[in-house]
Amino acid sequence: LCSITRREAQQFRLWLSQQQFAEATVCKHIRAAKVVWKTAVDWEATHMPSPWRGVRSTAPVKDVPERRPIGVVEGEALIAAAGPRWRNIVAVFFSAGLRRNEALTLRWCDIDFNAGRITVRHEGAQTTKKRRRVVRLEPRLAEILEHHLKAEHAAGIAYNPHGFIVGPRGNHKPGISPVIKTLGERAGIPGIPPPTLRQARS
Repeated sequence: LCSITRREAQQFRLWLSQQQFAEATVCKHIRAAKVVWKTAVDWEATHMPSPWRGVRSTAPVKDVPERRPIGVVEGEALIAAAGPRWRNIVAVFFSAGLRRNEALTLRWCDIDFNAGRITVRHEGAQTTKKRRRVVRLEPRLAEILEHHLKAEHAAGIAYNPHGFIVGPRGNHKPGISPVIKTLGERAGIPGIPPPTLRQARS
């Protein structure tokens, strides 16, 4: 550990970059090396200056354009563009303000139509909060979900309280973002990722 020079530390960062790692991954490895050195200093294993000082470990901040939350008119246009197949997931994103994984793991038993609330259980959902909570069931969302259940009943499909609200096809996580963007273009609102829909109610 103490034999590492500042030149070697810089060369290590350059080598990582040449391995076609993403910049964020390179920075993660450099931060790990800095933590190891700091631990060695704390344990008095070395008193040498850190060779990692000056080696960049923070990825440059990208200039990301600010996303404007969509309004009610735009939300309704998006729901109309979704059609029966994707209407539930779009309505849940827009009206409940849930994160993507929260929306994709939502089951029918989590909807209390009488009390007007949604229970977010986080079963298998990875989110920043990771805690159970209750959110308001908006009247428009309740209307869409009830219409869906009536249509399934008329088609002879039995009610499954443990079934996913977005359906088996909608519960394909990697495919949600492109679907939402495609629907947005169809509705004349290009460039809409799921987080933008959530901002309308979060």
